[in-house]
Amino acid sequence: MGSEANPVLEVEKETRQIFAAVTVCFLCSGATGLIYQVLWTRILGLAFGHTVFAITTVLAAFMAGLGLGSYLFGGVADRSARPLRLYGFFEIGIGVYALITPFLFSRAEDIYITLHRAFGLSFFTFSLMQFLLIFLILLIPTTLMGATLPVLSKFFVRSLEVLGGQVGRLYALNTFGAVLGTYAAGFHLIPTLGVQTTLLLAAIANIGIGVLAVVFDRHLRQLGNETSDRKAEVVGAPAPEPILPGPAAEKPPAVAVWLTVVGLGISGAASMMYEVAWTRALALVIGSSTCAFTTMLVTFLTGLALGSYLYSRVAGRLRITPVFFGGLQLGIGLSALLVAPFSTGFPSCSCGSSRSPSPPDS
Repeated sequence: MGSEANPVLEVEKETRQIFAAVTVCFLCSGATGLIYQVLWTRILGLAFGHTVFAITTVLAAFMAGLGLGSYLFGGVADRSARPLRLYGFFEIGIGVYALITPFLFSRAEDIYITLHRAFGLSFFTFSLMQFLLIFLILLIPTTLMGATLPVLSKFFVRSLEVLGGQVGRLYALNTFGAVLGTYAAGFHLIPTLGVQTTLLLAAIANIGIGVLAVVFDRHLRQLGNETSDRKAEVVGAPAPEPILPGPAAEKPPAVAVWLTVVGLGISGAASMMYEVAWTRALALVIGSSTCAFTTMLVTFLTGLALGSYLYSRVAGRLRITPVFFGGLQLGIGLSALLVAPFSTGFPSCSCGSSRSPSPPDS
């Protein structure tokens, strides 16, 4: 009798294992997302004839999609009773769509070349047409990528008290995966396997992650843990209850909130400028645009992941105010200024890899 397993403990153990497996899936999802980014930049660099244009287009679509996905599906995640299954569907959608992106790029190229020949588009109009078509193609999978964080946050976070720390850890985990994906794609997978095979492997990985998430969701429902208090105890969070602000909580003035929101947008724009500028500077030294882009992304994402992880460790002990946010932005600006002199000494380059693209002859 004493050797019989306790059913409750067995259920809790299995639930813990599922939650651990989901975190690994999210790590791998971050890796595949950045594999796509490196791949799409490589493919579009050939189509645009200018790697900086390709990087700018991919980064713009990536960041727009991540923001749009979080905005559109944040509310959906809050209302969803089965966020893990929803996450699985998003991952499957990302993988399936990624498989057809080379075909869509080819069709887009046919469209803007046909329009140029028919209407004699100027260089500016032709470049804008390229950007818009590729941007719209990439906006769909990147929006699905942006939806995954709020959906998984709903799955993991059971209380407002742990919201900042849990989301910070999830973001850090996903970003560390992105670092691994960027490094693997730029320095190993693409040089060894080629673009098409690497794309196929990444898409299969996304579809596999999605299928696993759906299976895990079904199994959790069978265990009866999807809405029970036991699930909250397993992940170390209290049962969901209304959380009221303590007497020490002070609401900042509305103008300070709006200035912080505007500042956050400006900070995001500056970050993308850093990525493009640092890639350009590194390309002049390394000589390979793909290697330069990969090196920049690995460093950039490592910093994002470390920052998210460190913040998640102290989130409950810091008093977050607009002044705190301003201090962080000041630190970013000053550190960027310290880096700037290292790029001003780089030699100028007029090789073919940095030439401006020209519309095809009519």
